[in-house]
Amino acid sequence: MTSSFATLHCPDTIYIDGEGNRYMVRDTLGAGDCALLSLLVNPSFVAPVSSSNELRRAVVSFARGAHREECSTAFALLADRGNTHFEGYLEHVLQPGAWVGTLFYVWTSLAYGCNIRSHFFNEFRETKVESSRDFIHKYFQRDADFFQGTVDVFFHQFKNMTRCKPSMYNHYAALIPVECHGGGLSILNELVSQQGTPWWRKTEEVNGYDCSDKQPKPTKQKKEMNKGERKEYNKALTYHYLKEQDNGAEVAEQMAIRLETALTKDDDSSVMSAVSSHDHNNDTTEKIASLRTVTTSKVGRTWKQRAVIIFIFFYIPESAKRIWKSLVH
Repeated sequence: MTSSFATLHCPDTIYIDGEGNRYMVRDTLGAGDCALLSLLVNPSFVAPVSSSNELRRAVVSFARGAHREECSTAFALLADRGNTHFEGYLEHVLQPGAWVGTLFYVWTSLAYGCNIRSHFFNEFRETKVESSRDFIHKYFQRDADFFQGTVDVFFHQFKNMTRCKPSMYNHYAALIPVECHGGGLSILNELVSQQGTPWWRKTEEVNGYDCSDKQPKPTKQKKEMNKGERKEYNKALTYHYLKEQDNGAEVAEQMAIRLETALTKDDDSSVMSAVSSHDHNNDTTEKIASLRTVTTSKVGRTWKQRAVIIFIFFYIPESAKRIWKSLVH
């Protein structure tokens, strides 16, 4: 058995579990073998195999052997393969690059007497751990000294360790126990905490306005601000407003939807305006020919419409004017 600790002397990413134990996070390739590689690169894992394919064959051979009944029971409890039967799943596991997870870890624990602990962050950014030993003790008979070692892995979303959404987790990295010496270490727990902090809480100052405490006050009267200065001030007010809300995340989401809707409406209005302008220019003669359309006071008049109105009032007899007024009123 290799030493349970590897000394770390250079900056690296560190994960701290709920008991304060520290681990170096060693990521693995994302080609379907991550669960196996997270074991093989871990000094705490001791087995007579040297590659992912060898480990696949060894574990499948174990599952088909004397412990077939136990492995089949674990399959019934953990597998999520639709209508795939036990033998069909074993054939799947044998395929190079086929993704495996918790069930494979339970089989590996039964085969080599090691406790595989899968660490992860839940949706509240809290550290959690699931143990193959706990599962085996619950469903199978094993002596207390059956497990001779512990292997730790980190379950997360591929290429996004700081995203705390368990339903999206699809990748394993090795966790190697360490005793840290010196500074400069990147702590994964802190990165996750920062990632979870809303954007409006990360900034105390916006465009020169202090948003940390009281409502920002404008540097000059609003009537003296130009368009750019108004935007900067309104942005600071938005940050402060969200900081004061207990449901800031919900408010921010609603504001984002409203902004997107407003932008869409503006785009649609621009298109409709262009279309209307095009139609208006093409049908100017017809519109001027229609007396009520030309003279409706609720519609903005063009210079041609105004010219027609002036011509009628200056050059048409009084009787015609009375008829005109009766039509428009």
